[in-house]
Amino acid sequence: RDHYDLATRAYEAYIAMIDDPAKSAEIQIKLATILINQGGYSEAAAVLLEITANEAIQSRQLRFRTRANRLARELLAEIAMKTDQPEHEVVKWLEDAKSFAINRNEQKEVDLKIVHFLTMSGKYEQARDKLRQVLEGESSGSQIHNQSYYYSFLIELMQHKTLSDSLLTELIVSIPGSDLTSETLFLSIVTKGMNSNELDSFLQAYRLKHLYKDNEAIETILKLFNPEIVTSLEIGTLSPFPDDSQVNEDLIIVAAFWAKEMMRYDLAQYFFSYPFQSDLLSGFAVLKLSELKKEGADLDRQLVTTFLQANPTHVFSPQLRLLLSRK
Repeated sequence: RDHYDLATRAYEAYIAMIDDPAKSAEIQIKLATILINQGGYSEAAAVLLEITANEAIQSRQLRFRTRANRLARELLAEIAMKTDQPEHEVVKWLEDAKSFAINRNEQKEVDLKIVHFLTMSGKYEQARDKLRQVLEGESSGSQIHNQSYYYSFLIELMQHKTLSDSLLTELIVSIPGSDLTSETLFLSIVTKGMNSNELDSFLQAYRLKHLYKDNEAIETILKLFNPEIVTSLEIGTLSPFPDDSQVNEDLIIVAAFWAKEMMRYDLAQYFFSYPFQSDLLSGFAVLKLSELKKEGADLDRQLVTTFLQANPTHVFSPQLRLLLSRK
């Protein structure tokens, strides 16, 4: 927090010294990003609205010299999501951002953000129609056309439709190193074998997370174990996992990583401490518990030592021994 406050003051002082409107707007974007990361949404919005009201950088001379025009509107859309503003507010800011895209390809990149938002909001027909519009005039093999396989996959998955292997294959062949391909592989693997109840809960949680509702996403997964297990996400109020819980253990790993992304290391520790029946996942969880030392939790040396004694040849044993040797 102190680092953020220091950076905020530095950027504010720097902005006051700059005469170049385009450069000033770019620094304001950085300042707004810091404020968003701090949870200062109203303060960030105030900074961003200064950019959107700045006629100088919207002039013909400067309009495309800086990306601040587009980025300010995309960040305002993000704030709208994080502060539970109506869906049309999110879409409005993203549509407005398109007018500041440098070329047609960038405009369609923003359109794909709208497709993703509509999908996560459960507006599948609207998302499908928007995606169809995006693909008009796109040649097979173009960047936008290749990315569209991911969004088609996502729309189908969220509706529990039988997924075509061809969509995943097209992604792997077309953009093998892409984050979109990695995300599709993750979704394909983690949802495989889920029963209807697990799939419903996971997809709901996934949508919530991508709408920046992290706590609700994790609560949704927790309630699979026991509808009464969650009163809040404070560690002192969380019940132990029921002994007879039969939930897909992959979901616990997913929730643990989501908690870690939130920097809720206590909550990540709670999930990684689940009594995994899978030999692979139990070793992986012990490894992750040991790594949490770096993130603010204490390494349980006894836990690691006990695991190594019982599993000397486990696939994660070499990494665990290395961690122990460094402490």
